Amino acid sequence: MDNNGVKVITHASAFFAPILVPIIVWLLVSDRSTKSMALQALLFHVMMSILIGISWLFS
Repeated sequence: MDNNGVKVITHASAFFAPILVPIIVWLLVSDRSTKSMALQALLFHVMMSILIGISWLFS
């Protein structure tokens, strides 16, 4: 089954639920490539949040 829509939603979740959606997708989907993409999106969103926090702290 092709899960391109789920992958797009996972990365586009930066605008509405950047941490929650990748975790839900990672837990519920059984496709290995989609799980990998959800984990990548989660790590990206977490790192961006940390970097934004650091830049806010120093500004």
